[in-house]
Amino acid sequence: MIFQKKNISLLVTFLISVFVAVIFRNDCFMWDNIVIPSATASFFYYNGFHIFSMGNFLDCGHPPLLSVYLALAWKFFGRNLLVSHLSQIPFIWLLIHQLYLFIKKIFIASQLKIGIIITAVLLVADTTIISQLAQVGYEIPVIAFWLMAINLYWKKVSSKTDLTKSEFILYFLSIIILPFFQLRSIPLLIAFCFAQIVFHFSTQKFDLKKTLYVILPFFISAFIFCIWLIIHFNKVGYLISDPNSTWGAENVGIASFHQMIKNAGIIGIRFLDNSHWLNCAAMLYITYKFFERKKYKLESFSSFLFLIWLITSTVLSINFMVMSKPICHRYFLPSFILIPIIIARILRDVQSFKLKTFTIYILAFIMLSSNYVMFFSKYGIGWDSTLAHLPYNQLRKNAFDYLQKNKIESKACGTRFPFNVSDSLVFLHSSSAQLSTISQNSLADFEYVLQSNISTSFTPEQLDLLKRKYTVEKMWNKGLVEIRLYKKVH
Repeated sequence: MIFQKKNISLLVTFLISVFVAVIFRNDCFMWDNIVIPSATASFFYYNGFHIFSMGNFLDCGHPPLLSVYLALAWKFFGRNLLVSHLSQIPFIWLLIHQLYLFIKKIFIASQLKIGIIITAVLLVADTTIISQLAQVGYEIPVIAFWLMAINLYWKKVSSKTDLTKSEFILYFLSIIILPFFQLRSIPLLIAFCFAQIVFHFSTQKFDLKKTLYVILPFFISAFIFCIWLIIHFNKVGYLISDPNSTWGAENVGIASFHQMIKNAGIIGIRFLDNSHWLNCAAMLYITYKFFERKKYKLESFSSFLFLIWLITSTVLSINFMVMSKPICHRYFLPSFILIPIIIARILRDVQSFKLKTFTIYILAFIMLSSNYVMFFSKYGIGWDSTLAHLPYNQLRKNAFDYLQKNKIESKACGTRFPFNVSDSLVFLHSSSAQLSTISQNSLADFEYVLQSNISTSFTPEQLDLLKRKYTVEKMWNKGLVEIRLYKKVH
């Protein structure tokens, strides 16, 4: 029966996932999600599942597993935002339930309720976590399967017995499937594999058979992914993405030494921005305590979870430091999502109820407030990593309605990403106008320019030209989001 005690948690986490998907059902596709999964899924929806015929704009390197899944959902239930968000429910459900299993491993039965409350409050307060749950994208599916792999691995280690056949299949599947959601899953797998090796060497004597058992799933995952790369290369002529395309330059390029130093600073900002500085201060303290104990043992799940966090944060930081591409907040979501659980574990041992409650209130209040404050606006404030982006949905509609009402043609109005993308990919409308794209030096050719603080693709020179040669004809604003329609001064 579904209402048996062991199934209550599954039902509750399912209802929460449905609630999350429904409450954010009108949130449009943003930034990278416009290309993956929206544009690639739309290609499959209209043209059939010709994976190797997308062209270099859509073939940006990530295997299109999520896009295929979303296109199938549209085929069966209709191509709209509601279906897109509802299609995320299995991934949100998997993620939330895995987090519940984490809490269950850390807190004893008598403390489980308070553990759930503390962790839930800190998770919801984190701007990056809640904003990614609000969107249709590949961050949540990746982390959901990654967390499931961690849980299944620990069950094998802690029970000292083999996993059931279904659990063993799920464990292998979660590791094999990750690279096919996105390439950024590969550092996660490397971090997870390395954490397992450290754990085994720290807690057990070296055993070649057990060591091979640990790394075998990762080798199989790498082998299958290499087969995909070979097939992809034979079909399109390039390994990951076309080196001559924008994606190729961003994804394949190795940063110069100067750029690496700059990237290290940006990564530091990502760990401090959006009020993460408070959590990271707590994690620095926990890290100090972790290494302070000379005979620290990794037998407890909370210690192993901290090891996962430490290695994952390090591997992700090194990975993005050496790459010549923009570094987003959501890239570090795997690290961010583990922090509330580890902090909840520390608060578990705080004897004073008042101190515990006060700490939670302060952490949650400051983190939630960052949805309404701009932090480090030049290198920070990832709009898709804060709920501050929500007004963008309606403001964009208002701006495009104004252009249509006043018969301002697309060829006369220029803009940059993401406003140069048709509503058919952003809101999944059947048809809509698409504005002209402003190139590096063509801004002055347009009578009108649509610009917003949510669009970081305008160069400083272009913004300066707007101030000198254009005047604001119309402005729409709500919360932190502003959209301006500029008209050239003659």
